[in-house]
Order: sequence, then structure tokens, then C-alpha cells
Amino acid sequence: MPRRASYLLLWSVQERRYMLTTTGAGRDLREDVVPGETSWFAWLEGITSFAFHGQSAAHCTVRKEAVQGNGFYWYAYRSLQRRTVKRYLGRTRELSLAHLEQVAESFNAPAQQATVAPAPIDQGLQTLPTSSTPVSPLLQSKLQPPRLSQLLIERPRLQERLDGWRDYKLTQIVAPAGTGKTTLVKSWLDQRTLSPQISWVSLDAGDNDPIRFWRYILTACLPWSDASSGQQALPLLMTTIQPSLQPVALEKVLTLFLNHIDQQEQHYLLILEDYHVLNTPHIHESLAFLLAHLPQRLHVLLISRQEPPIGLSRLRANGELNELQAGELRFTDDEMEAFLHRALPVPLAPAVLERLAAQLDGWAAGLRLLSLSLQGKKTIEQIEPVLANFRGSQPSIHQYFVGEVWQDQSDVVQDFLLRTSVLTRLSPSLCEAVTGRSDSAALLTTIEQANLFLEALDGEWYRYHGLFAEAMQHEARRRLDAATMQELYLAAAHWFMEHGLLDEAVEAMLQTADSEQVALLLERHLETLRFIEPPELHTWRSWFERLPQPVLKRHPFLCFSYAVALIFDQDRQQQPSPPSAQVELFLQLAEQEWQRQQNQAGLGRVLAIRALWSGKRSIARAQALQALEWLTDEDALWRNLCFTVLGMDAIQMGQVKEAVHAIVQARAYWDRSNNTDARDGMAMMLGLLYNEMGDLKQAAFYYRQLIADASHSDQHPVAIFAHLGLAFLYYEWNMPDEAGRQIRAGSSQPEPADDMLQDIHASVLELLQALLQYGRGETRAALQRLTDHLLEHRSTMATSSNPFYTHVYQELIGWIVRLSLLLGDYATAQTWLDDLTQHYQHTLAGSDMLLLEAPSEAAIVDSAASRIDEQPWHQDRQPLLILQENKAMLEARLYLAQGQTEVALHILSSLLPTAHEAGRGRHTLQIRLLMAQIYMARKQSVEAREMLLNALKQGYAGGYQRLILDEGDQLFLLVRDLLPQVPGEPLRSYAQSLLRAFARSRQQVTVTLSTIFEPLSKQEQKVLRLLISGRSNPEIARELIVSVNTVRTQIQSIYRKLQVNNRQAASAVARELNLL
Repeated sequence: MPRRASYLLLWSVQERRYMLTTTGAGRDLREDVVPGETSWFAWLEGITSFAFHGQSAAHCTVRKEAVQGNGFYWYAYRSLQRRTVKRYLGRTRELSLAHLEQVAESFNAPAQQATVAPAPIDQGLQTLPTSSTPVSPLLQSKLQPPRLSQLLIERPRLQERLDGWRDYKLTQIVAPAGTGKTTLVKSWLDQRTLSPQISWVSLDAGDNDPIRFWRYILTACLPWSDASSGQQALPLLMTTIQPSLQPVALEKVLTLFLNHIDQQEQHYLLILEDYHVLNTPHIHESLAFLLAHLPQRLHVLLISRQEPPIGLSRLRANGELNELQAGELRFTDDEMEAFLHRALPVPLAPAVLERLAAQLDGWAAGLRLLSLSLQGKKTIEQIEPVLANFRGSQPSIHQYFVGEVWQDQSDVVQDFLLRTSVLTRLSPSLCEAVTGRSDSAALLTTIEQANLFLEALDGEWYRYHGLFAEAMQHEARRRLDAATMQELYLAAAHWFMEHGLLDEAVEAMLQTADSEQVALLLERHLETLRFIEPPELHTWRSWFERLPQPVLKRHPFLCFSYAVALIFDQDRQQQPSPPSAQVELFLQLAEQEWQRQQNQAGLGRVLAIRALWSGKRSIARAQALQALEWLTDEDALWRNLCFTVLGMDAIQMGQVKEAVHAIVQARAYWDRSNNTDARDGMAMMLGLLYNEMGDLKQAAFYYRQLIADASHSDQHPVAIFAHLGLAFLYYEWNMPDEAGRQIRAGSSQPEPADDMLQDIHASVLELLQALLQYGRGETRAALQRLTDHLLEHRSTMATSSNPFYTHVYQELIGWIVRLSLLLGDYATAQTWLDDLTQHYQHTLAGSDMLLLEAPSEAAIVDSAASRIDEQPWHQDRQPLLILQENKAMLEARLYLAQGQTEVALHILSSLLPTAHEAGRGRHTLQIRLLMAQIYMARKQSVEAREMLLNALKQGYAGGYQRLILDEGDQLFLLVRDLLPQVPGEPLRSYAQSLLRAFARSRQQVTVTLSTIFEPLSKQEQKVLRLLISGRSNPEIARELIVSVNTVRTQIQSIYRKLQVNNRQAASAVARELNLL
């Protein structure tokens, strides 16, 4: 174990916060370092190690180590079972508290897995693996094209058509079964050197889940990702349920994927085989989105029995679609003759060939059947009877497979074919489990060599040709009794369970009549996932809906999971929304059974999902609070969603401190679960909240972190708004040039795809540009810009219930009112205030809505409300306080401008204590500044100075500049008058910096000099001029005929009065104030 660290970072249960101390006898508390904030990262740069004790009692030693050529990295150490275990942490900027908690807890992971593993269902389910990575595995054999039969002929006319794939977005081969679609594509690939550029996905009916479908595609395309940039789309797809209740938009995942491909230099081709098996609308729509936005270097090839419903008219019209259809795939007479020439030992007469051509009509499967029928025939005498009786038409294919192919095999092979027909893919081990035959590997080899429509896949896997499989399945159902068929599916299910293929196990088990065993397997499977894996909800719903309801009702976790699937299913936008009564029914079934079992954690899950689904903010908050009391640490997802609900409620209530606490908790979970989309959304929200709280440095920390994270990945949509957030902060710090740089950096990012986000982005950008104009003294131009923009977008913004629209709308109106008042246009200010009042009433009507729309059945809401209202923790809280305060402050400004100071003071006096208590620091400062001006207007100078002094203290602590400067000349006069009474050097320097900024912005430098700085004496002015001219102290002494000590004393006096500490700074201030 590494030597003892000098510092200890631990979670204090009593203090409810992290505390940093030294590890010596004195245990000195480092209050100057706040974990997770800027001071924390600065402190980390100067130390090499510390000990960490987290909230869950997990602990480790953290050390900084140099990596040759790559700088310093942090590692965590822990002694486990007499050996030292090491974990990678990352660079200093990655040492967040959430990351430390996660890594510290990872040292305990093996022991925890043993205790939380679900109990076995029965003897057959005891072998179910419990992996620490619960993501369902993908069948790698589906990502490889099948191996081809040796009996192939060249088809150059079709292969040349495929050679033009780089010239088209989409190449599609659409033709009925048995026309040689896959064989054509595979033979073409084998003759071209395209392997690094090709990704192949063989689809089946199980891929109708949008998540699973895109997992296969993105996994197949992973080889196209270079090591430096990596593939960002797949990790985003593999995220858990989002806090907004919406699954990750596939369009966003695909945008990341497409942006990544667009950076590559060579062309790529994605091949999707058997697309006709898919019938999920959301899959078709997402593929259409992909095709509509394909970069020039990405192309798609579809193999399907029917034209896919993905809107091909635009591709056809633009010449971007390359189509091969059934007629083109028919074998020509020459191709058929060449095929038979290779298949037969003797040539056929022209008349026979002509008759066969008419019979087969160029059908590839018919030719294949004919060659199979002629196997072993050596002479024309043996061949002619077969040809005379051959009927290779498509309608008789099943009868032919059974009568001519299957019956011609040995009893062993016949039985093997029937029993293994229940499998979509075959391996020797799986076939042995299903048939009980130890010679399954040899039989598969024999069947493949006999060309019995068995296609070899990657590794040891095979599949039957689709038509042959259908014929064998039909014959199996006819010849084998129901009990035998169930035994086959049950054996397959057990093999899948033993090999960790749990989705396939469930599908196989569903074919049996044992619904109870299906339910037990489902429960075990889903409990193992714990919603950590991206839920394939479309698949889940199909499983639940195939279970008899009486069975489902006996399993509360399945009822709960079904309700979740109904709410979250990706495809619900293409179908009617799930009836609230249906969701509530299954939640009630789960709740009743868990109540009977006294399972509080289960009841907490129900409350957590109700908190989101109810849609009523007041009800949701109470449900979330109760759920947190019942949920265990193992229910991290549901606890996190509760924190999200509480955070959203606190934001709507204006309780900024509460909101920050809840959102920090929620963000930590999304960070641990690698859900970068949700994590970054929470970080953006924290930036806004800290700005509202008045902690500008912490707000900047989150914005910069978002920008830094975006620089390490593909284009990041949150980065646009993070740049704008920083621009606002730089404006607040009176750094307009840097604010402009952030605006330009944000504008260089791709525009948000969402229309609403585009509107919000445009509005925020206009507001920033207007503020910069106002900061330059262009008040009328700024007012005109805001008015023009708001009039253009008023109809959309005023009627929207979206909270971000609401926030931006009221900010725009607020500045129009303020600028109008500064220009003395009280009538315009009143008009827009009336507009804001109407908007507030509209917003207030929906203020009890949270995240989702409320269920349409009022009885359900009333039922939930009745249960909640009885609880002691339900409180009646007033909504939209931030909006109310903004409106009230604007009204107070208007009353102040009109001389109605008593009304204005009454309004603000009632706002100040609640704003301060709730942590609304920005509003608190604005209220204090306004009240100081009102007191001065009322000749209450003592109260005015006291209020202004408190405002200056708060402004200094938060680093505020523009919020104070934007108040205008009246506040300038107040600060000037207060300056002699400002105690303490830092606060006095801050006040003087504000006065200088006031003076610069109004070009009144010389007029205000005496009020900003203590006047210089005539002798000091002489010394200053000589000092700035570059004279040394002895030279100044000789010039003025004084001692050098006198010169030193006068120089120090000058520095003190000008608030500088060297010649360069004194020169700059002197030139700025025209002292020379």
C-alpha cells in the first residue's frame, strides 16, 4: 500500500458536506478549498496525494503519478485481501466528487455482486450468469455475411451495377425469396477488395426494437472509427432512461454517427440483409433520417423481399437511388446454361435447356433445387428422368423441399432437420442441446457439404435458407407432437440461458406453454438489468403482452416494468399514447402486491415513476419525497429521477438552493452511469442556477467544463449554450471583448437541430448583442434590436409553455422595459409590462405541470392527490417565484421612475427576505440596488447607504460589475457618495473600480476624478509626472531638491491614492484619467 497521504477528504455525516483536513495530529480544516469548485482543482495542482472517504463509507488513497511523455495522471489505491489494487482516475480536471465516489465504490464491487444477485428460479435457471456488465450481448454471427456455396457463376452485368455504389446514397435489391439477392452481394464482395469499407448486418424479427436495431448497426460500424476520435454514437445510444422521460432521440445519436463518418477520408458501405422482417415505424423513420442526411462518404445497401417504407421518392427524383429488382435478378439463358454446365457432368440438349428456362423463369432457387436433385447422377440416362419430372415453380417449393429434398435424406438427418428448424441460428453445441445428439457438429458439416440449404456464418454458426427453414418448420409442426415441440424450445431456452443470451432465452421460452416459467425468467432477467442497460422497451412490451394477465399480475416487478415500458417506449410517438388507465392499472397491481409483501423499495419505485407520470408538480414533489425515504441505494436510477423531480419543482418554485442540491445529486448519478447527454444537460442547468444564485465563478466552471468535454467528442449541442452562458458572465464581468469571443465561438458550432432550441438560441444571441450595444452606450439601438426581435417571435414565445421559452421571453421584455425607462419612455415600458402580466397569467395556469402531460383521466390524478394530501410532508408552495420577482422588480422600477417611491419600496421590501432565503442571489442584489435608489429618492440617506453597502459586499463576493453599472447614473452618484465610508481595502478598491467603469462608460473621467480617488497634492502631481517620465528616485529628489526618503514617501502616497503598486500601473491610471 502506498505511504500515508498528507490530506484527508471525507464526507461528514453531521455537516452533510465534504471536508478537507490534514492527516496530522492537529487535523487542520482547509476551509479555503471547496471540493468540486475552482479552488479544489487549483489545490490539486499543488499536491501529490490525499486520502478519500466517501458518502457510502468507500475509501481509497489517491495519488498523482507522472507518465513518461504524457504529464501527470491520478490513480486510486486500496489494499484488498493482502494485495494493493490500483484504479485509473484521470487528469486533474476529471477528479470530480462523483468520479471519486464511483471509483472508491468500485473496490467493493465483487462483494456486492454476490449479495444482490437474484435467487435462482428453478434447476434450469440456476445457471443464469450474473455479469457485472448487464448489457445483452449481440450475436457476432449477424455481423458477418454467410459463406457461399462453391457452385457459383459469374454475373458481371449485375456486379457492374453494384460497382457504382459510391455514386448513390442507397442501393437496394428488392426481389422475392429465392432470387439470389444475398448470393449476388456476397459473391460481388468476394471479388472486390472492400472489406475495410464494408459493414454487414443480417436482420431478423427480433431486431424490431429500435434500440437493438441501431446497436447492431453502430456496432458493425465500429471498425470505421479511428482510435483518436472514437465512436460517440454507440455510448450515447447505450444510456439509461432520461430525466425528462424521453428516451435518447435516435436523431441525436445518428447525428453524432454521421458527423463522425463525415470526418473520414474513404467511402463506406453499410449492408442490411433481410430488411423486410422489420415492421416498426420508428425504425423506418430513423433509417429515413439517416438516408436524408448521409454524408458523401457513407452509402447504404438494402437487401429485402419488398420495398422498404422509408420514403424513396426524393432519392429517386434526385438520382441518388440505385435499384435492382426481381426481373434483373432472373438468370438469363446464358447464365442458366453456364450454371448447369458446372453442375452437371454432361451437357444438355438445346431443347431441354429451352424447356427448363421456360419452367424456371430465371428463378435462382429453382436452379439450386435442380442441381440438388441431380446430385450423384453421372449419365444422361440418369439425368433425363429427373428433368422430366422436375417442377421448379415457386408455388410448389414447400412440397418439393419435403418430397424431394427432406425425404431423400437418412432418418437421422431427417429428424435432425426437423428438430433444429426451431432455431434461427445453429451451432454444434446448441443443436446438441436441442436434439440430444453428440454428433451434431458432424451432421452440420454433412448437411452443408450436401448443399442442403444450410449457410455457414462466422465461426461455428450456421443458418438455414429462409424458404427451406419455413418448409422444415411447417413439417415439424405436422410430424412432431406439441409436447415434443415444447421440449425443443425449452432445451433451446436453457442453452441460451447457460450462454448468457437471455433475450433469446426469453423468446424461446415464450414458445412453450409454461407461462409461469416465462414470468420467472423475465423477472430474473429484468432484475439483473435493473434498468442500467438501455431498455429495449419495444421488445419488453411484446414479451409482456404475450403473457396471460393472471400470470403477469402475480409478479409485481413485471407489472411495474410493463408500466415503465408503456410510458417510455420509443415507438409511442408513432402510436397512440398508452392510456393512463392502463399505466395506472399495472402500477396499482405492483403497488398492491408490494404492499402485501411489505416491500418498501418496490413501493418507492412505484412512487418514483408516478412522480414523473402524474404530470402534477405538487403531487410529484410529495411522491418523490416519500419515494426517497423508501428506496434503497440499489435503486439508484429511481432515486435519481426523484432528485430530478425535486430539482424541477424547486426551479419552478424559485428555490435555487434546493434546486442546486437536487440537480447536483441527479448529475452525479448520470455521470456514474456514463449518460453524458443527461449529465451535460444537468451541468447546463447548474450553470444557470449558480448564475441565479450569484456564484458566477461556479457557473463559469460548469460552462467551461461543458466546452472542454465537447472538445473531446464530436460536435456537442450543449456547447453552443455553454458558450452563450460564458458570454453572459463575461458581460457581467464587464469584459465585452471576451463576451464577443464567446459569442463567436458558440456561433461556430452547428446550429441545434431542434426548432425550439434554434429559436431560443437566436433569442439569447439577440439579447447578448443588445446588451453589448447598451454597454457601449448605444441604448436606442439596443432597444430597437430587442423590440424588432420580440415582435417577430412574439406569437410563438408568448404562447409556449416551455420553461426556457418563458425565461428568455421575460428576459427580453425585462430589458425592453428597463431601456425604455432609461430613455424616459414610460408609456412603452407600461405597454410591455402589461404584456408580461398577461404572459405570466398564461404561464401560471400551467405552473403545476411537470415534465409530462398529466393523464387525461382526471380520476387517476384525483386518486393520487387524495393519497398525497394526507401526508404531513405535502406543502402548498407558490409557483414561478422567479418570474413573479422579475415582474415585480420591473413594476418597482416603473413606480420609482414615476416618483411613486412608497409603492416601489413596499413591493421590494416584501421580495428581499424571500429572495435571500431561497438563494436567489442575483435577484437579491438587484433588489438591494433598487431599494438603495428608492431610499435616496426619499431622502433616507442612512438607509440608502446601509442598503448600498450590503449590495457592494454581495457584489464584491460574486464578482459583479454590469449588474451594478446597468443601474445608471443615480447609482453612480450613490456609490460616489458612499466611497469615503466604505470600510476595508478590498471593498473600497471594488467600489473605486465600479466608479472608474461608470466614468469610462459615460466619458466623464475628468469630472469624476475627485470623487473616485483621493486628490493628489501639487507636490505629488510633480512627483507623478517625473515618475512616469522614467526618472529614478535620486533623479526626482535632485530635480525637486528633496531627500530620496521624501520621494519614496510621496511615491507610496501616490500609489495608495491611485490604488496601484508599481510605476506601470500608475502610468496607466494617470493616462486614463488625463493626469498628464
